[in-house]
Amino acid sequence: MGKDLRILLGRNVQELRKRAGLTQAELSERVNVSPEFLSRVERCLKSPSLDTVGRIAKALGVQVQELFKEDPTPWGERDDEISELIATLGGLDAPALRQVIEVARAVVKHR
Repeated sequence: MGKDLRILLGRNVQELRKRAGLTQAELSERVNVSPEFLSRVERCLKSPSLDTVGRIAKALGVQVQELFKEDPTPWGERDDEISELIATLGGLDAPALRQVIEVARAVVKHR
């Protein structure tokens, strides 16, 4: 894995918490930890126990492995977009497909 686990965990907890529309106080209450502790986890300063990681995942409605992914967006949330992209690209010849790949890389690079 390219990134330190503590960094992945902290960033993913914060991102998934925000996507769920929860404040740190709300999530910390659901997980039964202090808001200060959760803040330190999100800032990658503290590593929670495995039990706490499990409770965080449950409170966020995700599997534990989602908390350690490079990109915490579950694939299921992107199935429609990925299917549409595949359908759109399916009819392209190799040179056109190569151009699309180069454009996509440029877009991602400048995000």
